[in-house]
Amino acid sequence: MAGSAILASIEAAAAADDSGWSAAARSEELLELLAAQECLAALVQRKVGAWDRDQAWTLDDALSAVSWLVHRAPMTNTDAAVLVRTGRHVASYEATAKALDAGDISSSHTTIIARAVRHRESLYPEHEDTILAAARQLAPTEFRDVMRYWASCADDQLDRGRARGDLDGNYLDLTRTFGGSDTSRAASTRSALRPSKRSSTRWNPPTPRTRPSAATSRSVAPMR
Repeated sequence: MAGSAILASIEAAAAADDSGWSAAARSEELLELLAAQECLAALVQRKVGAWDRDQAWTLDDALSAVSWLVHRAPMTNTDAAVLVRTGRHVASYEATAKALDAGDISSSHTTIIARAVRHRESLYPEHEDTILAAARQLAPTEFRDVMRYWASCADDQLDRGRARGDLDGNYLDLTRTFGGSDTSRAASTRSALRPSKRSSTRWNPPTPRTRPSAATSRSVAPMR
């Protein structure tokens, strides 16, 4: 089983003697472990989506996928619900699944997308390509702000309650970080996610920073 090999690698890493390591070596190892963690998180999302799609959890007479996870794994109800929701989203949209599998977007991006799309599923297919393009350009923190804005615009389009009023006076301000900015990408994201004419939203254009792709981050060197 793949899980056994993963556990063996973790045990080997934990057993390594790092007492004489330099600060640079510790930083390098930490980045390698985080990259491995991201690989595993993306894999778990894809596996959960397929597992839930087949309703494999019913074999144990569980009432739901979430209840099965809470009973069988050390997870809170909230964490289990987020994982199932994200896995279902990845399993439902081929382009999103391919982007995650290729490392173009991270498991954090898919978690953010699935949360924003909940109860707005009818609009996602139309905007999937644009949303994925933004995810490829933006780090998760900045992308979360974009998806919050998209969700508000979606609610406005769906004529949901307070959405239009909540949008009025809102700003989306994504600050420049270490990697600088790409104004052409910012303009593209701003144009693609611009709300309908019914909205009076004012927009401070996002300034995405250049970041290594998740695929690059997933190139994990051998454990020490």
